[in-house]
Amino acid sequence: MKCQQCGKQAMITYEDGKIALCLDCNLKFQQAQEMIIRRNAEMINFLTGQIEASFGFLGMFPRYQITTPIYQQGDMTLNNINIKDSNVGAINTGNVK
Repeated sequence: MKCQQCGKQAMITYEDGKIALCLDCNLKFQQAQEMIIRRNAEMINFLTGQIEASFGFLGMFPRYQITTPIYQQGDMTLNNINIKDSNVGAINTGNVK
């Protein structure tokens, strides 16, 4: 199955297989969803502050804690490594910057 956005090999499906995405496109989709959730939480916090200010009870209601997300930057590399009849315990294919 191919990704419906870029044509690469799809790894994730949504809506019972109707939408197929590769890992890179799925990452972008998830990041977009996180941005929407973050924006909504910021708006709720702002409106809660406005309500408190209008009644004079500042800091009375709880706020959503908003963290700064870490986004993947650059291309993703998938490695398929097959090892047979070896004493190798682990292989690290990570990148160091």
